[in-house]
Amino acid sequence: LKGELDAILAKAINKEAERRYVSAQQLADDLRRYLKNEPVLAKPDSVLYRMRKFFQRHTVGVMTTVAVMLSLLVLAVQLFKRSQELQSALQATQEEQQRVSQVTEYLIDVFKLSDPLQNQSEIVDVKSLLDHSSQQLAHQFNQEPATKAKLYQTLAAVYLNMSDIQ
Repeated sequence: LKGELDAILAKAINKEAERRYVSAQQLADDLRRYLKNEPVLAKPDSVLYRMRKFFQRHTVGVMTTVAVMLSLLVLAVQLFKRSQELQSALQATQEEQQRVSQVTEYLIDVFKLSDPLQNQSEIVDVKSLLDHSSQQLAHQFNQEPATKAKLYQTLAAVYLNMSDIQ
């Protein structure tokens, strides 16, 4: 005999009367508890012992609970990661929106130069307008290099479409 049955038997036949079961009913109750996988009185009581007995009685429920808790933990981690990714994407979108807004404002300002009613400027042909805007761009958007690069790309594409390689 090992474990709890050994402890029950040792308590039942202990030489010291105060350490034995008081009655046969107590011995029978301890044996019933043993058969039901409940903590027995003959075994020293501890939290670990009670937890082990609880687990033996409710293995399926405990395993199910652990699986559900692990699933919830994995889900929470995935949701946190996804939230971080979405936050980064939102920030990138806002930066791109700001860049588009700056480019739009710049182009509107460039084309205002060609309006003879608003300006007394002599710039009326497209090539002169592009040359002037290219010169202006050299002094603007120094704090936003990505926006400046995008504008230079756009001007280069327009120059190429006009067959002006220089």
